[in-house]
Amino acid sequence: MSFLTPNVSVSNPLPEEIRIYYSKDFAILNIVFLLILMGMGVCLIISDSYLLGTMICIVVICFIVVKMKGLFNSKPQIVINRFGIETATTPFYKWSQITEEKVSGEYTGRGPRPHLEYKYPGGKEFVKVEPLNIRPQDLNVLLKYYRKPWEFNGN
Repeated sequence: MSFLTPNVSVSNPLPEEIRIYYSKDFAILNIVFLLILMGMGVCLIISDSYLLGTMICIVVICFIVVKMKGLFNSKPQIVINRFGIETATTPFYKWSQITEEKVSGEYTGRGPRPHLEYKYPGGKEFVKVEPLNIRPQDLNVLLKYYRKPWEFNGN
């Protein structure tokens, strides 16, 4: 979804914090695709394939409800600042409490899906990056920059 998401530019002085939200563009595109599938299900119902058409419509409606939650969720999913990091499901932790933070891909059946992962004193956090309004490469740069801004070299 990088064509709808602006690139991140790291500049000095360091912004106080970065808030990363669900991408509205990504959710809208998914909903449009799902509505097309819904139309196909309705066409199947009209052409007397009631069972298959109804199953497709029910599954599509469930996915649309899930995507609508992301569309209307205005809570930041990741907050990064020079003191630490917080996600929608994990409270704020200082950088000194966090280890092994990285953006990586995990095979989920359709190919690698990028996610942010890090360890904190209570466990390990995984956040899917694909539905967010940031590219995985840009999130990786921000993690490096906020973790050690004095050593940042842009790579």
